[in-house]
Amino acid sequence: MKVNQFKNCILLLLVAICTLAVENKALAQSDTSSLFGTVTDTSGAAPPNAKAPVRNDETHMGHTTHTNHGG
Repeated sequence: MKVNQFKNCILLLLVAICTLAVENKALAQSDTSSLFGTVTDTSGAAPPNAKAPVRNDETHMGHTTHTNHGG
């Protein structure tokens, strides 16, 4: 009987550790982000409707948007 209790205790401990590990990862996620900067051409002027690609080096996910400057 004591062996079963020990196994159950170990199993419960492992489940608790896994739950805490997953919970910490989930808390680090965000569904919104912001990126601010200035896009200029070689003369220093802001080009109209310029493409602005960005990429997360860790996840290799990227997105391309256009600047707000209308020219």
